[in-house]
Amino acid sequence: MSLLVRDVIKRAMRMQGALASGADPNADEATDYLLALNTMKRAMFGTLIGPRLSPQSVTGASGQAERGGLYQVNVAAAFALSAPATPRAGSRFGVADAGFSFLTYPCSVLGNGQLINGVTTAYVMNVNGQSARFWFRADTGNWILEADYVAITDPIEFPDPLIAARRAPVARRAWSARRRLTI
Repeated sequence: MSLLVRDVIKRAMRMQGALASGADPNADEATDYLLALNTMKRAMFGTLIGPRLSPQSVTGASGQAERGGLYQVNVAAAFALSAPATPRAGSRFGVADAGFSFLTYPCSVLGNGQLINGVTTAYVMNVNGQSARFWFRADTGNWILEADYVAITDPIEFPDPLIAARRAPVARRAWSARRRLTI
């Protein structure tokens, strides 16, 4: 099941007692929670979801990515990068146009037997200066394009159990605080 960011925000608000069942957040509440979600999301990368990416230079016409590498492509021909061969849940890698030449020399990111951004075909990078980061979602066998920020109507890229695990400590603290107030 694919959740929308709006659904995650509504769940969080219900867990905190800030939203009744079946209700929708108003524009100000949605904006506040969206900012919190995007801040949490950016904090998770490099800590909860895989290691920080380390810069790697590439040469030639093709390369094999390893988990945790940020591949800086600066070549004078089209380049093909294969995703890590043995990904684990949360594995990450990235690609960056270090030569500012993807329009002339595109880079194709291959899934290496896995889906890449939901499809079996290569993810083609063809904009000068373009960069992309991918993380592996093992439950779907898919390298997901990592979004920097999401909008309220976007599908959430994380599996639902991961969101629940991240939210649980916050909800537990909120519940404990409410309980202390009633005692």
